[in-house]
Amino acid sequence: MAELERRVSSVEEHLAHIVATLDTLATNQNHLDEALVTLTEAQIRNQEQFRETDMRIANLTSAIGQLESEMRSRPN
Repeated sequence: MAELERRVSSVEEHLAHIVATLDTLATNQNHLDEALVTLTEAQIRNQEQFRETDMRIANLTSAIGQLESEMRSRPN
């Protein structure tokens, strides 16, 4: 009977350890999920800023081209 109690106690200890480990893994997974959300949002903002910058560059390039064209067409 003592052997059975020892084995039950050992199994209970192992089970408690497994539960604690799973709890830690779940907590870490939540932290990782939060970090991924933050990184994804930052990436989206970064892409939007690049698009805005590209549009500004395109507008400036177009304006410079128009200015050059107007300057060439003016008599000296």
